Amino acid sequence: MKAVPVTMLVLFLAAIAAQGAEKSKYTFTLNGDPVYPDIISLDGDDDNPKAGDLVNIDGHLLTLGKHKKCDFIKTDRKDGRLCLLENGKKRVVGVRVGRWFAPEGREWGTSNPLAKLSAAEVKGLWGLVIEVWPEGIEKRFSQIDPLRTCVTVRKPPPFKRGDVYSKLPTKLRYLNVNYSSTALSEIDYTPLGQFDLRVLVLRTSGSLDTRLISKNKHLRHLNLSGGGLANTNALASLTELRELDLSFCMKLKNIEFVRGMKQLEWLDLWYSGVTDLSPLGGLPKLQRVNAYITPVSKLPMQRMPALLELQVMCTKLDAKAVQAFRKTNPKCRVKHKWNEELQANLKGVNRISVSPQSPDDGGKAEQYFTITDAKEIKAFLSNLRLVELPFGGRCECNRRGNPIFYFYKDSEFLVSKDTELLMSFGLVHDSTLRSNYLPSDAFFTEESLDYLLTWLAAHGVKRPLQISLKKKKERELEKKK
Repeated sequence: MKAVPVTMLVLFLAAIAAQGAEKSKYTFTLNGDPVYPDIISLDGDDDNPKAGDLVNIDGHLLTLGKHKKCDFIKTDRKDGRLCLLENGKKRVVGVRVGRWFAPEGREWGTSNPLAKLSAAEVKGLWGLVIEVWPEGIEKRFSQIDPLRTCVTVRKPPPFKRGDVYSKLPTKLRYLNVNYSSTALSEIDYTPLGQFDLRVLVLRTSGSLDTRLISKNKHLRHLNLSGGGLANTNALASLTELRELDLSFCMKLKNIEFVRGMKQLEWLDLWYSGVTDLSPLGGLPKLQRVNAYITPVSKLPMQRMPALLELQVMCTKLDAKAVQAFRKTNPKCRVKHKWNEELQANLKGVNRISVSPQSPDDGGKAEQYFTITDAKEIKAFLSNLRLVELPFGGRCECNRRGNPIFYFYKDSEFLVSKDTELLMSFGLVHDSTLRSNYLPSDAFFTEESLDYLLTWLAAHGVKRPLQISLKKKKERELEKKK
């Protein structure tokens, strides 16, 4: 018998293992098209969803189960159902109780598919979305499966029915409350302490006493973004948390309560009032921390072996403190300075495309021009410089910018090609950089902006430079008055 070379055997076994791993992964389609939805993971591993995790399909938060091949069929808002296709048959797994509007607003009404389902169908729901409160809807709450159905509430219940949460099953595991209302005094949140939650999203603009949720000892994912939090020390009891989002909690100053959260992997403090991150030092599994646009001035002193990324742009941290942290935690990427982060994102760029607008839903953008010349790309990148501002923010406009710059890294492997989008940004108001890769809008230095506008004009995109020159002329005339 001829011996099989070791290399070939290893490759064969690796291929078999990869094939098995691929079969164990979830796949999702919506009306026949592949989708790659956001995941809320109970283990903090959003890249590898498992049974019990939540998946966002067209606004429906659904709890995953044993079905690895999830082919969903979406109906219109007038119908309000989301179905799973199984063996050629449709099964309702999500419903949305809400308003529907016909084109041009000529017709509208309320959709309540929950009222049409049998008790068995209600029990089989993976997710329930409530956008309006038709009379009697609370009576059906007792029929949902509290271990499986994720309840999403997008509008506060009517004033006289503020106790609706008490109608939900006491063993409820998944609750997503996401609406803007300061009238929390009208709503009874005490039932939150009677649930057995694994995931709680409670995003409101009112004040919340966190003692109401501290009894949910098995919580894995908690999002209290945007709220005014009281008695935050009560959060210390949530020692099984993997993900904690306290972004936009601007009155939050102290995070001493995290010291005992030894399972915590991800923490978001963006736009909070936190000043000291040293309580994070003893968390052995913490991988990512977002403290963008905060008054943070102190970092942990000790080594944090699991930490991969620390985002501290627009803080009060000085370069010396950041350098000391980097020395102690060399494997952690610390995002601190504007230009440092900009250049880190652009490392390896070998193609630049400039387009008049951002592509919609991943579609191909109409291009002004593309640059692949290595010398020109190097010169362009070396002339990109931002003002190192200690604060951040965005204007109220919804503009993505015009033009849009896309920075790619193209690679070739034998007969295959690979393209990676490293970064993109828009030129807003003909002077400001706007990008999802940075925490807020940024300002080019005067020299950098002049270079950028002249470079665009040399490639036929003359409008930004013309507007800039016009504004300069107007300012000069204003000074002479």
